[in-house]
Amino acid sequence: MFLAGMAVLAIPALLWAHGALKSSAPAANAKLERPPESLLLTFTDPSPLSVTRVRLVGADSAVVALGSLEHVAGSAERGVRAPVVGRMAAGTYAVDWQTAGADGHPVKGRFTFVVLIGAAPLEDSVAAAAARVTPIEQAPRNTEAAFDAESPLYALIRFVTFAGLAALLGVVVFVTGVIAALARNADAAVPIGIRNTAAKRALELAVGAIVILGVAGLARLGAQSYALFGADALDIRSVWGLVGGTSWGTGWTLQMVGVVVALIAVAMVRRSHMRTSRYGWPLLTVAAVALAMTPALSGHASSGSGDTGLAVLADTLHVIGAGGWIGTLLLVVTAGIPAAWTLPEGDRELAVATIVRAFSPIALVFTGVLGATGLFAAWLHLTAIADIWQSPYGRTLALKLAILSAVAATGWYNWKRVTPRLETAAGVRLLRRTAVVEVGIAVLVLAVTAVLVATPPPSEMETGGAAAVEVERLPTG
Repeated sequence: MFLAGMAVLAIPALLWAHGALKSSAPAANAKLERPPESLLLTFTDPSPLSVTRVRLVGADSAVVALGSLEHVAGSAERGVRAPVVGRMAAGTYAVDWQTAGADGHPVKGRFTFVVLIGAAPLEDSVAAAAARVTPIEQAPRNTEAAFDAESPLYALIRFVTFAGLAALLGVVVFVTGVIAALARNADAAVPIGIRNTAAKRALELAVGAIVILGVAGLARLGAQSYALFGADALDIRSVWGLVGGTSWGTGWTLQMVGVVVALIAVAMVRRSHMRTSRYGWPLLTVAAVALAMTPALSGHASSGSGDTGLAVLADTLHVIGAGGWIGTLLLVVTAGIPAAWTLPEGDRELAVATIVRAFSPIALVFTGVLGATGLFAAWLHLTAIADIWQSPYGRTLALKLAILSAVAATGWYNWKRVTPRLETAAGVRLLRRTAVVEVGIAVLVLAVTAVLVATPPPSEMETGGAAAVEVERLPTG
């Protein structure tokens, strides 16, 4: 089960199924005898108008004015019409388009068509009728180096978010799982004072994790908005459309609400002076679970093929599994063992061994969740084993698996060599070193994951049809 979890830790990134341009009128490379009265773009998936942009450019790079975008009736929001307001004459025209799925995943591209020499200009009466829809300034095409979800800064934002999530989930599992199990068993090896000290240290880490998630959330909104709209078209209306018109925005809103609720829960726990978890810790648990759902709502699971509900649930459980394993291990190293080490020599070794043994079955449960949800995602979305070595996505995944093999090796060493010696000072010191190594490797796993989720899988490299010329995939974050 551990190896299964290791092999599929990154599989939620396979939940990619985003719209591309299926067809257009005029069609790509069409030769027209008269200018079109409107542009009609049909996408493979629903395209919210709040994040859809269309721009018509002539051969002289002059922008032709377009009216407000509208969905074509009966198209299930897949068809988008842009009335042509400006005048057109003979020449070659380019249509730059950009849209995003419900998860905020940007896809953009360009196709061209030709208005033949001798074609009559668009009649003033037709242009006037189109102008009944207020002309809008369409997003210009950014010819400079694009900032998108594959950019290093965006990858860093995702890494920080993943790290904050893992730490917060680890705090919840450590206190409500490991510490609570020790309290229920009234284990004399770990006195109540040591348990309280460990819980207080965990709460301090929780505050740091919550602040990180809040700051990373604001940074992620800025990065996603810039990746979608660029600096020239970035305004309050566009950002509000992203937040209010997509499931990416729903996930982002849930993240920020979760941050606020988590801070309230921490304040409640502090107010009780750690004497009770009747309200504070359960509320913090709810907030952590809600935050664990945000990668699914803000990412690819929300637009995956098949049953989206199951995909979101599986992705959420997958995040919880990773946080319950990696995050709780972090808490054992930074809160549990240091608290136990304050006991007199002889007692402290026994306390450390007791804490580790309380953590082991919990870790087994969460790695099982990790493996089961990863295998489900693999069954649902993985199409070809050969893609692992034939695509950039697959090679990034292989790198992650190679790093995870080091985690497996460290775990095997701890199981075979360290655990039998836990009740000795030398064994505890060795455990602390190997656990730090394991946490360090886990950090590398999160870093590679931050890159992997922005690397288009092979299925995303396909064009959506003949009209999808010069298509650029801009993964979400």
